[in-house]
Amino acid sequence: MNHHAGTRSDAMLVALVLAGERETFAPLLLRYYTSVARLCRRLLGHTSEAQDIAQEAALQAFLRLGELQDAARFGAWLHAIAANLARMELRRRRTLSLEAVPDGTAMIVLWAAGPHTPEEVQSARELHDTIVAALSELSELNREVAIGFYLAGYSYAELAELLGVPVSTVKGRLFKGRRQLRRTLAPTAHEVLKPDRRLRKEHLMEASELVEVTIGEMRSNPDTGHRVVVLRMNDDERILPIWIGPFEADAIKMALEGTQPHRPMTHDLTLRLLAKLGAQVRQVVVNNLVDNTFYAEIITTIGGQHHVVDARPSDALALAVRAGVPIYVAPAVIEQASGPDDDAFWRARAEQVRQLQAQAGLPDQAPQPIAE
Repeated sequence: MNHHAGTRSDAMLVALVLAGERETFAPLLLRYYTSVARLCRRLLGHTSEAQDIAQEAALQAFLRLGELQDAARFGAWLHAIAANLARMELRRRRTLSLEAVPDGTAMIVLWAAGPHTPEEVQSARELHDTIVAALSELSELNREVAIGFYLAGYSYAELAELLGVPVSTVKGRLFKGRRQLRRTLAPTAHEVLKPDRRLRKEHLMEASELVEVTIGEMRSNPDTGHRVVVLRMNDDERILPIWIGPFEADAIKMALEGTQPHRPMTHDLTLRLLAKLGAQVRQVVVNNLVDNTFYAEIITTIGGQHHVVDARPSDALALAVRAGVPIYVAPAVIEQASGPDDDAFWRARAEQVRQLQAQAGLPDQAPQPIAE
């Protein structure tokens, strides 16, 4: 094996393989095989077929390497081969799939419960054709990012690595593609889609879309008993105060101080139960603010799959400090509720909390600016 392969570009390694140095294909493949296998699992599930498809894609890439027109795009080409093979496997399973757009990039959409009547089948077919046509109208660069992000499930960072461009470029292309798709598909959405009142998860935001914070300190007011956890932005001097209950405040404070209770508290027990189930807490996100009430999510992984659990911010933060995982806040929440650590800001936030208590029918006792 060539010991300098790790420092050489894809194009150079492809050229070496085509020149007869076949052993150079191994390090080239290893750059992308983990991502290819992940794509196959996303499309086919954690099945033996997913592993077989990933291996078949690697074999086809080796045998067809001479067909690759742009050697610098080996990674994208390998993923397209894997996606096409996965699509054929899905067709074999009689699962509804989107056909490839003109440049051959595979797109797959799965419905858990397909339509049954002829009218529903025709409606789904028309919607399918409309979506394919809208994607086909995008430029090649914007289309591959839109497909990778929305249909293949890649993150910004994964797409940036796959396409060999900065994350900012991926975001820019996705923004342009999304804007064009919104204009193109707006009439179809109004005609075809029916209102859906069910609660549904928002798109799980990437860390690059969120603001990372740390727990600066816990504050309390001895006169009113109110507790506040103060989140501090890692990139500026703003703070985000969240009023919480005394039990949760003590739980967070004990974890921050490293105090071990005689018996496991609720959050300690929760982590132990998650561990027994093979789950890990990866991060927590304060993701929404409605009527001065904060909402949060706990992101866990089980067997390589992400799961999102709705939670109160106080519970999410108590778990985060115990698990030692990052804490993030959605930009919209930062915009609404953060500010400088000064008396005017604290008075304004305290008044907002007082108004919330009044609306909820709680005693009209406004929390005063919180002492250290």
